[in-house]
Amino acid sequence: MSEGIATVRQVAFLKKGDSYVEGYGDVVDDNKGKVTFKDTKQLKFDGNTVLS
Repeated sequence: MSEGIATVRQVAFLKKGDSYVEGYGDVVDDNKGKVTFKDTKQLKFDGNTVLS
C-alpha cells in the first residue's frame, strides 16, 4: 500500500546453501496494480539482496 493504492509485485528467490538470493529482471505492469516478471527464465541473481 502506497499513497492509498494497493499493488502486488512478483518476487523470486534462488536458494544457495542456507541463504536465499533475490532475483531481478524486466517486469510488466498491467496497470491494475500487478507487476510481474516478463520472463522468469531471464532473471539475474547477483547477490545484492540475500536472506539468511
